[in-house]
Amino acid sequence: MSGRRGFLAMAARVAAVGAVLPIGGAGVSGIGPAGAPDADLLALCAEFDEWAEELRAAEAAIGALPEDHTEEEHDVLWSAMEEVLDVWNEIHDEIVETPATTMAGFRAKAAVLRASLEMFPGGGAGAGIGESSDPHERLAWSLACDLAGAPS
Repeated sequence: MSGRRGFLAMAARVAAVGAVLPIGGAGVSGIGPAGAPDADLLALCAEFDEWAEELRAAEAAIGALPEDHTEEEHDVLWSAMEEVLDVWNEIHDEIVETPATTMAGFRAKAAVLRASLEMFPGGGAGAGIGESSDPHERLAWSLACDLAGAPS
């Protein structure tokens, strides 16, 4: 089957598979048993979510420093954040290198992309994705939101 009919048949199969998978909105859920399709990817994405929370907490701790903080206080928190970021980046790289083969895997990977763009857009950390973002970032954001079932 080729052309439009082939595409429509494939789209129907993808929609049917996506309809039966228990996938959450912005985060990762529906992780299947070990050995299931995309089990490794789904586990990595769940681990990514945990480390993303750690990274947000580390950033918040730095942001909560009083104005009269010492350089040493800042350096201790900054060092801790860099350690969290190193782990976050390692997991991120593993996710990039692990192909998704199921709709659950695509959605989980999209949620990671969405979180990555939200945390570190081209405009810098905290800049967010908006009209001033690069076109490829806005497209990636839109696709990630669509696949993850999250609002854009």
